[in-house]
Amino acid sequence: MRLPLAVVEAVRAVWPADKPLLVRISVSDNHPEGWQVADSVVFAKRLKALGVDAINCSSGGFDGAAIKSAASYQVPFAEAVRHGADIPTIAVGLIASPEEAEAIIVEGKADFIALARGALDDPNWAVHADHALGQADYALWPNQTRRVREFDRWLKRRSFAE
Repeated sequence: MRLPLAVVEAVRAVWPADKPLLVRISVSDNHPEGWQVADSVVFAKRLKALGVDAINCSSGGFDGAAIKSAASYQVPFAEAVRHGADIPTIAVGLIASPEEAEAIIVEGKADFIALARGALDDPNWAVHADHALGQADYALWPNQTRRVREFDRWLKRRSFAE
């Protein structure tokens, strides 16, 4: 842990205190003899003590590691670090639907959601999630996204009350 802790300490020394400092870690390398969740909890506590505001919880693997991708497969890592180190976490790992993302937050498994494949598949994922969760207020989005509503209407992705 010495190198990443030294890096965080150096960054914290120059990073403005009013801006969040986030760190992404591999909570587990998914090998029985490797880095474990308990190790990451200790690491996260040290990061928190250095002024890190939130931990982005991913995982890794190498030859001999057993990782099985499935919906929300890395969310338990975010939950374990959140509760074990008492620090906000960011959940990742095949979080596909807005309802699934919302449930993760509401159930206290993580404080934030990060997307990769979902955002690549739908660059307007956030506005579509807003719509799916009952907000559907395209007016809140900046002018650059004005056409999202038009595209959704043309592609018949969403229903609209006129």
